[in-house]
Order: sequence, then C-alpha cells, then structure tokens
Amino acid sequence: MSGPSLVVALKPAVQPLPWRQGCNPVRCPQAAAGVEQLCLHRVQHNAPLTRGTSSRNPFRRPRVCSFCRKTNVWMVF
Repeated sequence: MSGPSLVVALKPAVQPLPWRQGCNPVRCPQAAAGVEQLCLHRVQHNAPLTRGTSSRNPFRRPRVCSFCRKTNVWMVF
C-alpha cells in the first residue's frame, strides 16, 4: 500500500478525537502539577540525577587513601 491509498487508510487513525462533553479542562493542569511534584520528590532520592560528591555516589568505586594502602589498612572514605 502506498501513495493515496495509504493516506486514505491512515486518515481515520490520525484524525483528532472528538471533544467529550464530560471532559473537565481544569483537571489536566492539576494532574500535570501532581506528576511534576511526584517527579521532583523522586529525583531527590535518585543518585544519578542529583549532583553530589563522588564519595556519596553509590555507583563510583570508593577511594582509599595512599597511607592506608601502604600500611595495608583499608579505610574507605
């Protein structure tokens, strides 16, 4: 299927949906604000998305001081 026949076949699928009389346009901004608050709350607890020092990053290997390596005492900081 190509050309005009494809356009005719896809036209019903891409036409905008009719406006529903029961739809409340005020609810959409309220829902968006709720989703935004949820995302902002979750981003605070997501290490890859928050900036922090490398010592607080759980995905980075811990650093060991050179003195501890020489004395064979492993202090992770």
